[in-house]
Amino acid sequence: MREIKNFYLLILKMIIFIVAVLTLIIGMKFYFSHLLTPSEYGLGVLEDEDEKIDLLIIGSSHTRQSYDVKIIEKNCQCNAKVIAYNGLDPYFMAPMIEWIKDNFKIRKWIVEAYNFKTIAPPKLSDSRIFTHSPVGLKWSFLKKLKSINTSYTDLFKLITTENNESIIFSPIENILVNRYSYKGGYTRKKTSHISQEDFNQSFKNVDYFKGMKTNLNQVNSILKIKELLADSDVLYIDPPMPAPVMSHEITKQLINNYKKLNPNYKAPWLNTPMAKNNKNFVDWNHLSTLGRENYSNLISTKLHSKHKIQ
Repeated sequence: MREIKNFYLLILKMIIFIVAVLTLIIGMKFYFSHLLTPSEYGLGVLEDEDEKIDLLIIGSSHTRQSYDVKIIEKNCQCNAKVIAYNGLDPYFMAPMIEWIKDNFKIRKWIVEAYNFKTIAPPKLSDSRIFTHSPVGLKWSFLKKLKSINTSYTDLFKLITTENNESIIFSPIENILVNRYSYKGGYTRKKTSHISQEDFNQSFKNVDYFKGMKTNLNQVNSILKIKELLADSDVLYIDPPMPAPVMSHEITKQLINNYKKLNPNYKAPWLNTPMAKNNKNFVDWNHLSTLGRENYSNLISTKLHSKHKIQ
């Protein structure tokens, strides 16, 4: 009887030990994972000693693919940074902007105003957003996730298992990421362009969105961002897409809807020669390397000139 009791006691001690170790690991990840963020990517570009950032550009992969920070800094003679994560939408962008605004001085903002996000359900597409965030911002994201009825299982996975390999191999991975990045934007990534035929048919990709309704969470988040930056110098710019995509009736309607939410919506590349040239695009909604260079020159020239971006 005593042997059985000792056996169960041993099992209990092992369980307690395992739980304690897991709790320690999860706690360390939750409180310290942001310290392992690449210095040239995402939230890692923000440094404690940043007294003032002349230009901060924030958005999704479209933003990361669209802005060459070196070109912008050269043309504008300014200090510019990009914070971009795959799939970042207004719903999760709002708490990020609020945190940045509370902790850093930003002279001018460029906020991605991707018109298709007005109908997309909120989603934390890139879990690195959570891993790279300091504790306060992590809590904000958890509240946002719970508000859209994210399951406890998914929340548990996000906190415990997501990006563990990146954290473990961060000393190596960060070197590689930083090598191909500069202040949040690409610097060495080379991409080819879409074929002329695919470019001409790119409008067909928009058909996927047919029948989708405006998402109230995204709408409220767009209005929240507008409120947060009401006292700031900010441009809301739709990322560049091929002319056939922009001429689609669904796209036109989404643009009109966005303008009603935020009259400051801009698309400075629309109807320009670059929007009509397939060599500027790698697919139906991302720029090629050439397109990034052309677009960055276009934007920075307008930013530096006396003419406002239209």
